[in-house]
Amino acid sequence: MLEQEESFLQTELQIDSAASSYLKDTAVWSRITGIAGFVLSALVLVFAYIYAEKNSRPSWYKSGGMSTDQLVALTMYIIIALLHAILSYLQFRFGNQLLAAIRNEDSMELNRCFRNIKVFSIMRGIIAILMVLLLSIAVIGLGNVAV
Repeated sequence: MLEQEESFLQTELQIDSAASSYLKDTAVWSRITGIAGFVLSALVLVFAYIYAEKNSRPSWYKSGGMSTDQLVALTMYIIIALLHAILSYLQFRFGNQLLAAIRNEDSMELNRCFRNIKVFSIMRGIIAILMVLLLSIAVIGLGNVAV
């Protein structure tokens, strides 16, 4: 098995017309989902701003300002929006680089493009693991409060 991998890596990889078509479709969808991610990030920031405005105005039943819980929630919204914007940027950049590499038949650009999607995948994985950990802590914390 190792010999097969070594011999594969030593040969030139060729992209046929079917693979090129699949890569073009992938690039287009990466650009579309990247743009949609930018829009989603902007909406989350807008909603975070509205949340902050709504909860920082004084009313007849409280003295004004945000509580610690509200401040933590606002901070989390902003962090989520920024992380999502970074991931969307990496995905959008992957799509642009992939289209350029295929259009120009540039293997160096294709390598940069694959390095970019590798960074995207690593970041997406790290964020997913962190979210699972944070949600687990939250569930355990809520379980302790309910008991």
